[in-house]
Amino acid sequence: MAILFGVTLTVLTLKNGVTAGHIYAVITYLWTFAISLDDMPRLVEELSKLKDIGKRVEVGRGEAVAV
Repeated sequence: MAILFGVTLTVLTLKNGVTAGHIYAVITYLWTFAISLDDMPRLVEELSKLKDIGKRVEVGRGEAVAV
């Protein structure tokens, strides 16, 4: 992530017409993206749980499978 931030800042500072507001908006967006990556393992785990529940219940058949 540090490399991504560094490249982004370098590109933004070398372009003409970029204001402090532009840089702030892009860095804020990147920061939000980086923070959301921390939640990825939990989201994958929850998706796995939902798939498991779907297999056990067999959604669409109307009958539950005895476990």
